[in-house]
Amino acid sequence: MLSHGKEDYIKAIAEALDETEYASLKRIADYMNVSSAAVSDMANKLAKEGLVSITPYKGIQLTESGREYHSKLSDKHRLWEVFLVNYLGYSLREAHEDAHILEHFSPPRLMERLNAFMEMPEYCPHGHDIEVNKGFEEDLVLLTLNELNVGEKAQLVSFKEEGAFLDHIEKKQLKPGLKVNIKEKEAFGGSVVLRIDEQDVSIGMQAAEMIKVKRIKENYEH
Repeated sequence: MLSHGKEDYIKAIAEALDETEYASLKRIADYMNVSSAAVSDMANKLAKEGLVSITPYKGIQLTESGREYHSKLSDKHRLWEVFLVNYLGYSLREAHEDAHILEHFSPPRLMERLNAFMEMPEYCPHGHDIEVNKGFEEDLVLLTLNELNVGEKAQLVSFKEEGAFLDHIEKKQLKPGLKVNIKEKEAFGGSVVLRIDEQDVSIGMQAAEMIKVKRIKENYEH
């Protein structure tokens, strides 16, 4: 098991790689709130352990071993989130924050028993896959909510795990699996109005960019 610091770097690199092919030193430094020199030093250590590869003038990538380590770490985090929300009544934000602590102190035997106790959930409360419990399925084409047009239907899939945003969507009573209609969409950074079970819910465009959805083919009739 890696040190907590190294695990946090693995997570930071993986998050950056969600948006680009190579993770830059600056992107990781901003995420970790450290200097680029500190990132460079840690990247070299992780490279020696076979977890990352470094390409000059491009950036950092996770190796196959690094991706596998990150997947297991993410599963720990998400299993704890399920437990904290479903069994201890945590809010989405509270669960995310405390799961980040617990994931570093969770040996395999504990996680296996926790997983079995909860009957092997496939998703965390934010809608992200728990890979160890997922069978093979075709890759879904996911969009962000703001990419949909007025009149389209979609199902909410997952939310970006950021504290204030999680508080916001919980107040709006949004959750993975909900089916929504795009009723209105204001241009130039305005809001998106969703039709959900005969009620309208308005969210800002910035929040809409943080929600992953899958498009439902049938269109919404006004």
